Amino acid sequence: MNPSVSGAKPPPILANTGAFGSELTRRTLLKGVGTGAAALGFGALWPTTAYGAIGGPGGLVPRSNLLMLVNRVSQGYTASELARATTLGYSAYLNSVIAGPATTPRADTVVSSLQPFVSYTPWAYLLTGTPQMPVNPDDLLIAVQAATARLSVRSEHVLLERMMDMWSNRLSVYGRKAGNGALKNYSDYHIIRPHALGSVSRLLTNFARDTSVLYYLDNVGSSAPVPNENWAREFLELYTMGPNDPDPSVTEPNYVEADVQAAAKAFTGWTWDMAPSPNFGLFTYDSALQLTSSAPYAFLGSMITPASASTLEGEQVVGLTVNSSQTARGIAAKMIRHLLRYDPTPAQVTAAAALYPNTGLMVASILSQANISALTPAQYLFSSPSRFAYQALRALDADPSLLAQGLIDELRRMGNAPFEWPAPDGYPDEAEKWLGSVFGRWQFANNLFTAPDPVTGDNPNMPGVVFTDAQLLAMVSPFTTMASVVTNLDVLLTGGILSDNEKSVIEAYGAIAISPPYSYSPYQVLREMFALTISAPSFQYY
Repeated sequence: MNPSVSGAKPPPILANTGAFGSELTRRTLLKGVGTGAAALGFGALWPTTAYGAIGGPGGLVPRSNLLMLVNRVSQGYTASELARATTLGYSAYLNSVIAGPATTPRADTVVSSLQPFVSYTPWAYLLTGTPQMPVNPDDLLIAVQAATARLSVRSEHVLLERMMDMWSNRLSVYGRKAGNGALKNYSDYHIIRPHALGSVSRLLTNFARDTSVLYYLDNVGSSAPVPNENWAREFLELYTMGPNDPDPSVTEPNYVEADVQAAAKAFTGWTWDMAPSPNFGLFTYDSALQLTSSAPYAFLGSMITPASASTLEGEQVVGLTVNSSQTARGIAAKMIRHLLRYDPTPAQVTAAAALYPNTGLMVASILSQANISALTPAQYLFSSPSRFAYQALRALDADPSLLAQGLIDELRRMGNAPFEWPAPDGYPDEAEKWLGSVFGRWQFANNLFTAPDPVTGDNPNMPGVVFTDAQLLAMVSPFTTMASVVTNLDVLLTGGILSDNEKSVIEAYGAIAISPPYSYSPYQVLREMFALTISAPSFQYY
């Protein structure tokens, strides 16, 4: 990381002598190699085993219920959000985030900055290309990715963004399938967001007519005599009930192959409008594609009534699915894994499912104080790369620039850019699937805190996300010692939950880096310490 050129007063960090025994880099420190690193105990903090690549949950400090709640209802802790939770108390704060704020000026600013692109219909977009946004439907994916990232960081409606993160992943649609960018943009803004905190059954019913998923899973051309089963299968398996009950003691499958075939038949004719009109790219029904039937046929133990030249057969399939107890339990388990723990208990699933389809009531049940207080560090969630990035930017009160392309590029490099998972199962929600991405996170931390270019003023490693020396200095002031710098970083970025070992690592690194033979500039040391703090295990487990 290059030192910054700035006129701000350098921080009065006390100089301590020491030698690292090898090249002084954060990667050397974090991997625990080199005689100096081993002597300081860095290897014990970041062992080289797969699960312990970033330390594992064993060394984490238990968190307060309020801090846990703030992290679970948002895309990352901020000092102001914790202060609000502390003022209101647990129950009142939880109810307030479920209800949402009365006004959202920061979120409104984000959406306004991306208009009209995030509200275009596919047809309007094709008619209104600009030099900034050429007439190419795929380019609209950039706008919805930018909206996702910036709203995750800036929006006051923290639970809405948290649930949007869940729904956009659990209702996964690959935005980079040719031409799907415009469809996915419309879907995210008009179909998912309005219902992300409302009725789950309404959300899923609307999603069944979402042309971005019907196109993605090949239903737009599904027709008699042999329907395409892709959409019908994933609608049951991934988007609603799932193949099996989340309670392993329930051995009967939720559906059988005949149910998939019946759904595929009912969904024939569910397609998109390709006529040059304002409905271009939106849902339509084409009776010429329908596989008609003269007699009722079975689906999930009920009978589908034939309805030629109509969407009614598909609507019956959707209704039976989204209103079933199996879907209630399947969605409850998904919510629990996203908000609370990776291993939902049968009792937690049953309690949340009883409140289906009301998202707010389900969230209140899942994040009850009893459920939160029962968690142990071994049950903490592990941030995906995107949440890791969002929580860092939220804690820093950052404002990624318009379209935030530098941030999106970073998420893509870490394998977690919005709407770019090619399979319909969505990005993994298990810690083990992301633990191998530790080196990518260290690179993100390095790029995030790179000093701005002295000529352009932009971040050369992450365009659009800039922190000046003066900004970083103000965030951790006042302080007099290296230990006090670490204390202030801890409060700013994590809410004060770094372990003693993590704090000693960061403090020792700063003291060594500023001293001979390395003699890093004070501002470079400060940037390195910021980067080390978000690289710590305690920052990434929540």
